[in-house]
Amino acid sequence: MSNASFQPHEPDSLDPHDFETFRADAHKLLDSCLDHLKAARDRPWRPVDPTVREALAPALLETGIGESRLARELAERVLPFGTGNTHPRFFGWVHGTALPPVCWPT
Repeated sequence: MSNASFQPHEPDSLDPHDFETFRADAHKLLDSCLDHLKAARDRPWRPVDPTVREALAPALLETGIGESRLARELAERVLPFGTGNTHPRFFGWVHGTALPPVCWPT
């Protein structure tokens, strides 16, 4: 797959080379996110599969994969393994402070 759309159009720019392709990919990714949210009650939480972790290796950060492939990878490999906090029966995380109580009733 070509990384042509990933290359900035100016050396010091973070803008995509092809805004129309970028726009189309961003809309596809947003649609995937909204579809995922709409069907959240139909899916239980599940941990990330080890093969997914391997496929998203840090080497991708160095070489890049282009916006189109990135949007597809996010929708297919990351989005299904959400944290579970989008389910309608999720009421919140409860985190401890990691500190012992300093005031006890006497």
